[in-house]
Amino acid sequence: MLHNVLFSGETINVPFSGEVGTAVLNPSLLIIDGRTNPGALPVTLTSDLAIDDIAATAYGLGGVQHYVVPAVQDDPDDPSTATYKYPVTINHGGLLEASTHAAASDVDLFVLYDANADGVFDFDHEVIGSSTTATGNEYVMVKFPADGNYLVAVHGWGVTEGDPVEITINAVQGNDLAVQNVVKNPDGSFTFDVAWNKDFTPGMAYWGLVMIGPAHAPGIFQLPVFAATPPKHTAKFVVSEDTYISGWTPGTNFGSRAELVVRQGGIRAPLLKFDLSSIPADATFESATLSMYYLGYDSGHHDLTVQVHALKRDWQENAATWLFATGTDMWGAPGAGDTASDVEATPVASVVVKPATTTTKVQFDVTSLVQRWVSGSLPNYGMLLKGVGNVSTQYTFRSSEQPYVPNQQYVPVLEVSYWLESEMPTP
Repeated sequence: MLHNVLFSGETINVPFSGEVGTAVLNPSLLIIDGRTNPGALPVTLTSDLAIDDIAATAYGLGGVQHYVVPAVQDDPDDPSTATYKYPVTINHGGLLEASTHAAASDVDLFVLYDANADGVFDFDHEVIGSSTTATGNEYVMVKFPADGNYLVAVHGWGVTEGDPVEITINAVQGNDLAVQNVVKNPDGSFTFDVAWNKDFTPGMAYWGLVMIGPAHAPGIFQLPVFAATPPKHTAKFVVSEDTYISGWTPGTNFGSRAELVVRQGGIRAPLLKFDLSSIPADATFESATLSMYYLGYDSGHHDLTVQVHALKRDWQENAATWLFATGTDMWGAPGAGDTASDVEATPVASVVVKPATTTTKVQFDVTSLVQRWVSGSLPNYGMLLKGVGNVSTQYTFRSSEQPYVPNQQYVPVLEVSYWLESEMPTP
């Protein structure tokens, strides 16, 4: 910038000299997955011109508001009659953007700032930005808006009643972002972390802005920040097949019984299967919890560790026994005991069951197993519950076969919470 330039009329140019170079931010757009919170991501600034030191200020994360409303004809001579008005509060703002899109209507866009903080927006004196083209596509941007209250007004100047009008408001404001750990490297580049701490609303997108530059010009470089989480889905599945197998009665099937018996040493072991075919394969699971109910204890007044193991072989509820998985296929070893073909050796969950005098709920965290089933990395043949320990004891859980209606609330269920990666909002 040139200051105090005197023009005498003797020449039509002013000579000056300087250096020209390039600077690059990597990444040029920082994308945050809000499922990790709090968190931080690294950024690098490289320049072929020497920079002694940098300063940085972060703004955000502000949520993007998007509306689709029917066009309404307002008084074309009075913007204050705008039907659609949206209040916005700014705290530590870097940017305020508003835009409209309408295919068959002429709408105008106004942004007002309550400068005197009286709670009233004055269209004669407090409009700080407007877009009034002869179309339905308008845009207003306010850089570094002052803290306070704003109003975005969409005015129907000449509309086709009912024509869809899209309204988008992006307030890049807040104190959810911070720049940390600024380091100057031997090659002259800088690295720093952009950290965040925010409770993200599933399915919502947020924007932030980091202003970076030499200490004497800290806003030369701008790093936009986009953050989002996909919508969260929850579901509850009742067990689709369940039975137990017993080494004491190796030829007996218990598929129609109302109980699932688990005994120390795996001599009695429940089998459970859930139909999860309705969940898309790109699901990422936050949680998956198996809930079961047991009826006190049957044998030995002792604690029992119950482990959940993934099954590797398919089986049938009304045919599985200690020796057979189906009516025709035997287990690789009796009691589904072959870790090569029947069951995984390492349990995916483990809970200590304690003696009780009433029906008692127990829960297993099987998130990792359900993730493998749904993604297709492991066929869903269900699970086996195995009792382990050095003391002989046995517990009886309720199965899905509950003819007595009050007991139907105790059948095994699997409750899941997951995201679909295909639904993640994008910049």
